[in-house]
Amino acid sequence: MERHNYVNIALSGSMDEVRVGATIRRSLKDDEYADVLGMPLQLAILIIVAGLSLVTIIAWFVLSDNTIPEIKFHESEGGDELSSIDEGTDTFFIRVVDKANPDDGLEGYIFSFSGCNAEAIDVDVKTGSNGYAEVTLTTSTSLDLCDVSVTAVKSGDSDQRATSTLYVRAT
Repeated sequence: MERHNYVNIALSGSMDEVRVGATIRRSLKDDEYADVLGMPLQLAILIIVAGLSLVTIIAWFVLSDNTIPEIKFHESEGGDELSSIDEGTDTFFIRVVDKANPDDGLEGYIFSFSGCNAEAIDVDVKTGSNGYAEVTLTTSTSLDLCDVSVTAVKSGDSDQRATSTLYVRAT
C-alpha cells in the first residue's frame, strides 16, 4: 500500500484563521507575526524594498550619459592625426570623440587653450555636428618644444570635459 502525505486544511470557527496541521495561521490584519508564502512579513517587505532599490540603481546606470570625451587633432577634416604644430600661426582641426566609440564625433564642445602664449583667432571655437572644429592658433615660445593644454567643455554641461596636449615646435 502506497502512503500519500496530504496536508489537511480545515477551517476553524472564524474565516480569518486557517489551521494547517498543528499550526494556526491568522490573517495579516490580526497578527503582526503572520507570514506571506511561508516567509515572515518583515522578510517579505525587505525583499520587496531591496528589489525596488536594485531596479532603481540599474535604471540610473542605464539611463545616465556614459560619454567620455577625447580630443584628437587633425591636419584637415578627416585627415591624418597631429601630435605637434610649428610655432607661429597654424590652422588645424580639433575633433571631440567618445572614447568608447571613436568614430562618432561629439557636438557642442567649446575649447580653451593655455601654454606657449597660445591664442585662438576665433574665441568661440565650438565643435559642429560631426565633432570637428577648425582652429587657427597663434603660438610663440623660446623653447625647442612647448606644450599647449587644450580643454574641451560641453556647452551647458561642465561635467563633460576633456583635456589634451598639443606640442609646439620652435621654428
